[in-house]
Amino acid sequence: DFSGRDASITLVTGAGGFTLGAVEAGNGIIGLGGAGAPTIGLDGNTVLAGGTDVDLARYDLAFGNGVAVFASRTDGATAAPASNGVGEGANPANTFGASYAANGLSAKFDTTKGLLAKRNRMSASYDLSSAVVGIGYETRKAVSGVGGTDKDTVIGVSVPMGAVNFGLNYGKRKNSTANTSNKGVDLGVSYALS
Repeated sequence: DFSGRDASITLVTGAGGFTLGAVEAGNGIIGLGGAGAPTIGLDGNTVLAGGTDVDLARYDLAFGNGVAVFASRTDGATAAPASNGVGEGANPANTFGASYAANGLSAKFDTTKGLLAKRNRMSASYDLSSAVVGIGYETRKAVSGVGGTDKDTVIGVSVPMGAVNFGLNYGKRKNSTANTSNKGVDLGVSYALS
């Protein structure tokens, strides 16, 4: 039983990379949208959606010139059976996406269709050499209608100055059903000891 572990194995071949694992999947828009700022605290459901433990099977294919695509099958790392009766976990889902990384620009888009929800994410960051700026946006709609639609936005900046890195993230989440809006700012600084 791989549930609750954070481990994966990847086989890299000329036809792409194949990954299997049980991992903690973090918030998908903070990585680029947060600009790599040394901040903690907007994800984890304090403002934006947090990570979750999933079982994962993923295929990655790089085309060159910074362009890559991927497809994955995930499921909640839980022993509880799904209502579809096929012996899977609580939320089996398929995700398809593409990414680009070249000339200081990194961008990613993916779409997920799961048993419980549909999700679209897009994020990007740009390295200005003196600073990195980023933005990310996610919509997550409950398939059954219960829970409504969440819309998450993050904007980030990271400013490296030698061994010190300053950062700021602004996050906002809005839910259409509950008509709620939550937002926050996270400031951080890191120092590299070597």
